[in-house]
Amino acid sequence: MCWRRAMWKRTVSANGTISDARQENVGVEDIIARTLETIPLRRYGTPEGYARLAAFLLSEENDYVSGQQVLYDGGLVVAN
Repeated sequence: MCWRRAMWKRTVSANGTISDARQENVGVEDIIARTLETIPLRRYGTPEGYARLAAFLLSEENDYVSGQQVLYDGGLVVAN
């Protein structure tokens, strides 16, 4: 292993809109519906989907992505 690679930091931070069962229990269905209209994929991300992205970025399978911010937002930033 290259000495530089050993010094790399891999960090993952949450971004985007993540679905949560609590959202459906607080009576904000109209707000949720309007928010979904702004997301090109017309759905929220899921904790499981975010975990798969994080697992890839932190894995040895990812041997070249470095210094990037990967948005897990269903295309929201690009559309706006």
